[in-house]
Amino acid sequence: MSRTAVCLILSILFGVGAYGNTSVMGKPETKILHVDMSYELQQEALQVASLALNQYEDNWDIADYIKKEFDKRQEGDWNCVVGDCGHYATRVTYKSNFYFRFSIGNKKMTVFRSP
Repeated sequence: MSRTAVCLILSILFGVGAYGNTSVMGKPETKILHVDMSYELQQEALQVASLALNQYEDNWDIADYIKKEFDKRQEGDWNCVVGDCGHYATRVTYKSNFYFRFSIGNKKMTVFRSP
């Protein structure tokens, strides 16, 4: 599948545009805030986070879901921090190439693998 096709699919599913963040068909805007992670793993994180947001409202439940999914799907010990955009800060130590901070709507999330 071409990169253009992948970008189109992602923009429709997650509101992530090829050249920035967009809001598509009323879906919450997705913003990439800091990345030290492969493109493929970023997309998996966005997919898992979207599933969590559709199932839960509480930040604790959203973080727990994302962490458990990454523990199942990927090697290593994963962590997830979720907060509301107005009340969110993190400072963590992570394994190189396994850190992703982003927001979907009014939720900010950090997914990272422990060293």
